[in-house]
Amino acid sequence: MKKRVLLSLFLSMGVLLTACSGQVSDANTAAEPPETAPESEKTAEGEETTEQPETLVLSINGTVLDVQWEENETVSELLAYVQNENIMVNTTRYGGFEQVGSLPQRFSRNDAQMITGPGDIVLYSGNQLVLFFGSNSWSYTKLGHIKGMSAEELSEVLGADSAIVELKAG
Repeated sequence: MKKRVLLSLFLSMGVLLTACSGQVSDANTAAEPPETAPESEKTAEGEETTEQPETLVLSINGTVLDVQWEENETVSELLAYVQNENIMVNTTRYGGFEQVGSLPQRFSRNDAQMITGPGDIVLYSGNQLVLFFGSNSWSYTKLGHIKGMSAEELSEVLGADSAIVELKAG
């Protein structure tokens, strides 16, 4: 009796595994299309150039900074906004560790409790842009991080009473 039950169980499992594998062995099945390369254009001289996707460009008091942007809905919305109009944010120093200023509208939030550090760029309360030259612990939506600057350099750029932050497409 045990042998019959085990044999039935193994046969059932074999049939189920074969049926669920989803593999098709049809020689006529079309191959997947190759990945598409970025669109290219011809210059006036006939040379081919590759179109680069646009990204956000951040400047503080007119100086463009290198930023590693997050890949999230909020950054996508900011990029879509600056396709039509640059964002200028007048920020003020707050708490001795950040510059904060109001954005022109609310953006999507995906807040998470985090500890920020010098160079972090976050969204607070859906409409506040915050750039850190120090550290804080709060619930924010992470937007990006300023690269290539030490904490001391960030303090020089962001430590003043106020700053003008510009976001544009680049």
